[in-house]
Amino acid sequence: MVLSLSILFRLVTLPATLALITFQYFTIGTSYTNANTKRSLIKTLFIASSAHMVKGATMSDAKFLYKDLKTLLTNHAGLLDDLPGYAEQYTKKDEYDTCASYWLTKSVTSTDSPIIFYIHGGCFALQVAETAFTALANFYRAYKELYGVNISILMIDYTLTTEGAAYPKQINEVNLIYDKLVGEGFRNVITMGDSAGGNLVINTLAYLGSRPKIKDVVWPKATVAISPYLNITKTENAGSVKRYQGVDCFSYSMTRYFGKFYTNGDEWLDKSPMVNIEVNSDKVNWENNPAIQNGDILVVFGDHEILTDQILRWCEKVGLTANHPERIAIDINGTHISVFLDEAISPGTLSEWREQFCSGAILSFLHEKFSD
Repeated sequence: MVLSLSILFRLVTLPATLALITFQYFTIGTSYTNANTKRSLIKTLFIASSAHMVKGATMSDAKFLYKDLKTLLTNHAGLLDDLPGYAEQYTKKDEYDTCASYWLTKSVTSTDSPIIFYIHGGCFALQVAETAFTALANFYRAYKELYGVNISILMIDYTLTTEGAAYPKQINEVNLIYDKLVGEGFRNVITMGDSAGGNLVINTLAYLGSRPKIKDVVWPKATVAISPYLNITKTENAGSVKRYQGVDCFSYSMTRYFGKFYTNGDEWLDKSPMVNIEVNSDKVNWENNPAIQNGDILVVFGDHEILTDQILRWCEKVGLTANHPERIAIDINGTHISVFLDEAISPGTLSEWREQFCSGAILSFLHEKFSD
């Protein structure tokens, strides 16, 4: 497996792009106008390089770069050795038809122990972002520093399209592990996902709401959806998609390209509320979904994302905008999954990190819900 010509072209042109961004940063200013991003050249260059590179990515590149979660955890061990239970395995791949999962940090002392059930993004094709390890570890460290409590973080290594898996395998794997966790008696669980992972955590809420005996369902204590990628195959090249694909590290072409691998090109799935959550939201009974109606969800995103419009529409359709507007956290001039990208790069001290918008909003929400 080799890198594609498109990604090689992006690599060759990257130095010139970063040189231009650096010049703009010190003169007229760049297109990255988020207050947190523009205060740091390092953050600006990182988000610019991410935006430049990922738009040239192909399935061949995703396969070339692929590493399983266990390998990534091993590679980061030296930086995260303060985390208790680091890299301990929870489930094995193909055991009970599910995927592997690992504890980033584990401090489980009872069934009331606070647990983050984390699902990464990446268009269902790419592994967890390297910078996500920094952000997730900081949630553990900051929570311990502020509240004196050790939270546990379980990372789900769902099967990617680069491994030949298509819908609905990823959804089924996530739901099976969630059922296993709560089946063991754990009740203080917050599900969290970014981008494609945001799609999956919302799908888990729909899955739980569809059960025949809904009164017996064990719901997450809460859900955090970070820049959720809601319309996998029905994202239209209009509105925020057109406005921001020049600055966002996500693009219309990526949604079209990688979305087809997720559905194997099956156009019948365009009508599925699990594939295109916002477009087909009327096919799910969100009115009686307690996570939505009780405000047990936080939706975090930037208003300079290509996904901004579809996220806002979904929030309005399911009643979150009208009933719980405080659960919609919009990062002004922010781009896709900022908490795991520019906020995780050069974060400064722990107190400086948690003062950033997305990180701070999520940390406060975690404390509110874990303390209920």
